[in-house]
Amino acid sequence: MSKASKDAEPSKPAESKNLIGFKIHKGPWLTLDTSLKKPEEPSNANTYSSPNEEEAANAQFKKDKTKWTENNEVRSTLDSYLLSSLQMSNLIVLAGSGTSLDPMNGPSMWDLWIKCQPFITDDIKDILQRRLNYDVTKEDNIENFLSIIELLVDSYHKEESAAEIATKTPGAAESSLAIKPETRDEKNSSPKETTKERLYKENEALKQCLSKMKNTILDCCRLFLNPAEGLYEECSSYLNTYAENDLLTKCDEDNPINNFVENYSSLKRSSKDNSDKQIALDRIREKIINRSILIWGMNLELWNKCKPQITNGNADTISIFVKALDGKEYKKQGDSKQYPVELLLNKAETYLKRSKERKSEDYESVEKWKNNLLELIFNSSPELLNKTCSLNAHSVFLQKLSRRRTNAPRPKLFTTNYDRCFETAAGQKGQVLIDGFSFTNPRIYDPSFFGYDIVRKTSESEHNSVLQEGVIKLYKIHGSVDWKRVKNAITIDEHVSGDDACMIFPAKQKYHQSYIQPHLEMMSQYLEALREPETCVLVIGFGLHDDHLSEPLLSAIKSNSSLRVIFVVPHLEDKETSTDKDDKYWSEAFKEMSNGADIAMISTKFEPFAKEIPDIRTLSTDDRAIKALRELIREASIHD
Repeated sequence: MSKASKDAEPSKPAESKNLIGFKIHKGPWLTLDTSLKKPEEPSNANTYSSPNEEEAANAQFKKDKTKWTENNEVRSTLDSYLLSSLQMSNLIVLAGSGTSLDPMNGPSMWDLWIKCQPFITDDIKDILQRRLNYDVTKEDNIENFLSIIELLVDSYHKEESAAEIATKTPGAAESSLAIKPETRDEKNSSPKETTKERLYKENEALKQCLSKMKNTILDCCRLFLNPAEGLYEECSSYLNTYAENDLLTKCDEDNPINNFVENYSSLKRSSKDNSDKQIALDRIREKIINRSILIWGMNLELWNKCKPQITNGNADTISIFVKALDGKEYKKQGDSKQYPVELLLNKAETYLKRSKERKSEDYESVEKWKNNLLELIFNSSPELLNKTCSLNAHSVFLQKLSRRRTNAPRPKLFTTNYDRCFETAAGQKGQVLIDGFSFTNPRIYDPSFFGYDIVRKTSESEHNSVLQEGVIKLYKIHGSVDWKRVKNAITIDEHVSGDDACMIFPAKQKYHQSYIQPHLEMMSQYLEALREPETCVLVIGFGLHDDHLSEPLLSAIKSNSSLRVIFVVPHLEDKETSTDKDDKYWSEAFKEMSNGADIAMISTKFEPFAKEIPDIRTLSTDDRAIKALRELIREASIHD
């Protein structure tokens, strides 16, 4: 490596989708420009208009060649490290939400919190305020909220006191939860019965709120891969209920939703004398709008489509919603603030409900603005709902991992994601994922299947067999959108609701819930894998916020001397000096790194990292020798 590259130690590598910053062991932060290409030599001299122009072209070429050479040295450093890491005896991957957020538009925790807001009614707020002195308006964390609701519901069955609930509620001290005494109606002759009845009604309301939120989380994590999934069937059900099923059947069978949107106005006019068809059309329109908002409501792409309607509206009207956001803008660029359209619509709906009661003068203007915005989303829905996620990064990532030598232990992929990104990508490329479920129909969970493998018989003898390439073991630690609890079994099913889903929903009780089957077996496999010698752990898109996963990882770094850990997360440079209490595990990781632990930090997103993983098929001894020889020849030619 050149002296310039060695001495350069930027405190914060520049942020760009083409730049990957990384730090290996105690070394400096280096930056790889993935977009840099080998410069072309200047053209023949007779193409220049003057000697000065030729001289300038040659000088620029030398400068670009030096930059390209130094960048190649940085790339070689990263490639060599990754190659040696991926050929270690054991390979573990811990994949977090970062593998679904970009570029697939998967929902973040903040997205899920906003999408669940409509279910937090005034009655729910009143219950929480009265029983726990808990102000929902000051909350912005779905994990905290679900934790409190679940504990409150659970306490009803256990007949725990409010004080006991508060002591068990994660973050109770930070939330300043104070218990208020139960109030009774003194006029009622049987106060105990009245209190019991009221608590029962409140518990039912909380359970309904919790169920709706879980269903929304389930839909968000399932449908972003295929936004239009099941939508036609749902729309058809309205037609069967309210009218003759002839409205959608007239549409193009290949894309009925698109055709319906285009012909909605004419269909309304043609059925103006049929109230049932009018109701069906309105229900279908509402369903299409809701699905578009569910998938794209928190995405800036929808903001850009709706921006003219939002910014050209009444300035005073818009300011009402902006103020209600408490400064939580989705993205800010200079003086231009961008807000999630879904959040604005939620605030508009809340404002309209309250304004209607107060007979506000702004009611009509706000309602008109909201309706215009919904109309714009409806007209844009064909484009939004026809977008399918590209799983190219997942495919490339799985292909490269599965090319390890077949006599080595299979790679183990642990993920906290509920979605089916990895399963779908593997299926598209013909790869096999061993996920703990049987190969029967229906597929039933049995942890013994993690001990199975795929082999193929050779033609020479029936007794000879070789391990099949492209096999990876998949452990979905927090469950999956298609896992369903049926009595005492867990099956894979396309139709799963929030109440029967086998998932650890966002909550602070993740640590406790992870020790219930099937999560218990997967946690056991995770803990065992971290103790294996000669192990490389690839942590991708995981923010170290789950204690039950982060604590064992940090413990293994300290106790397993042959463990290598590679963190791949955006903006890792900021974590090195962070004093935020939420970054406590990052502080420990950087501390262990400075003390000599075998750790590397790669600051980038999942997609660019997947592209930069070197092909493991070049790991034979001969190939490595040839590569080293070529490097020596290349360096010699540069010096010449």
